[in-house]
Amino acid sequence: MTDLLASVPLKIDIFVDSWTGKHQNAAHIAKAMHAIGYRVTIVYCDENDILPSDPCRLVLVPREWFFGKKFEKCLNEFSGDIMLHITADARCDDWCALVRRCREAFERVPQLGIWSPTIEGSNCWTLERTAIATIEAGSLHLVTQTNEIVWALSAEVVNHMRSFDFDKSNLGGGIDTAAALFCHVNNKLIAVDGTVFVHHPHGTSYDSDESRKQMENFLKQLTAQEQAQHELIREYFNRSHIITERDGLRAERDALKTERDGLLNLIEIWRRRLRWPLWVRARLRELFPRHSP
Repeated sequence: MTDLLASVPLKIDIFVDSWTGKHQNAAHIAKAMHAIGYRVTIVYCDENDILPSDPCRLVLVPREWFFGKKFEKCLNEFSGDIMLHITADARCDDWCALVRRCREAFERVPQLGIWSPTIEGSNCWTLERTAIATIEAGSLHLVTQTNEIVWALSAEVVNHMRSFDFDKSNLGGGIDTAAALFCHVNNKLIAVDGTVFVHHPHGTSYDSDESRKQMENFLKQLTAQEQAQHELIREYFNRSHIITERDGLRAERDALKTERDGLLNLIEIWRRRLRWPLWVRARLRELFPRHSP
């Protein structure tokens, strides 16, 4: 019976977050995935309430809803084993391959709570900052957290996220962090796929100060265990930043030393080849007292 259940493919429910000016790309994403049999829902808002024409489920939400409130709508509409959530400004060369890799990751790693492709372009949670280890022959990077540009959540993570009040973060700040912290305190893994790439453009229309305030309010809903884990990870990032800065300064110092030594070696070569005039010797003695002729 266990083997039979293991052979049943996981059901992926796909959501695309779209807004004014992004419907064409949202339709491109939806059509690619709908064509291979996946249920795709576009949750969208539009300044003119224009209904995009697509062969998928369309959910119109109020124009004042940004990422956070639309994500809450996706959580409530979700029905399946994995929720794959995509922002409509993301671009990928092969969306079908992305879904396949997502499904394979959850099938091969039962403890997986969150999966994401490698995000290129605008992404604050890069592998350089967040990577911990690799699994699956190095193709999956275990990380502290992912971005919410393109990511997939297990049903258990989705159910937990439904308990949050998203009125506190309409812009979406803190959602990815809250999901990651739930995974950390419940023995679930977070992974970034190093073989699948998504490009996300730089720039945002959000007010960064307002987004930061909303994030702080949203994260006040964390459990005590999640808050403790949050402090541990922040301390890890702070120490990593200090170490990176220190290593950078050391590298700069070593480079300057190498440059200086090269110059001194060149002077030594020419000193041996030429008979320096007295005034040159005197000047070199002033500049390089230990190496002057």
